[in-house]
Amino acid sequence: PTPKAKDVVTISADSISGGKAPYAYKIAFAKETKIAEISVPKSEKGDIKHTITIPDDYPAGTALTFVLTVTDADGVAQRFDEKGAALAKGP
Repeated sequence: PTPKAKDVVTISADSISGGKAPYAYKIAFAKETKIAEISVPKSEKGDIKHTITIPDDYPAGTALTFVLTVTDADGVAQRFDEKGAALAKGP
C-alpha cells in the first residue's frame, strides 16, 4: 500500500505457528518511511496487531514496506516481508 501522511494503518497477523512460545517480534520499516521500529518482547500466542499513524513527513508516493522478524523462545528467527512472504531465516 501507498499511504499518505496522517493515514492510520494496521499491521496484523492472527498467530505465529511453529517454534516454541513465547515469541518476540519486531517490525522494521524501510528507512525512507521515517517510521520507528516496533518491538514486542513477548507474545504468548504469537498474535500481532499494531496500528500506526503515518507521520507528517512521510515521503509522498512511497510504498509502506517493512520486515517482520519473529523469534521463538529458543532463539530461532524467521523474517517476513509486508506481503507475508518468508525471507531468509536468522539465528
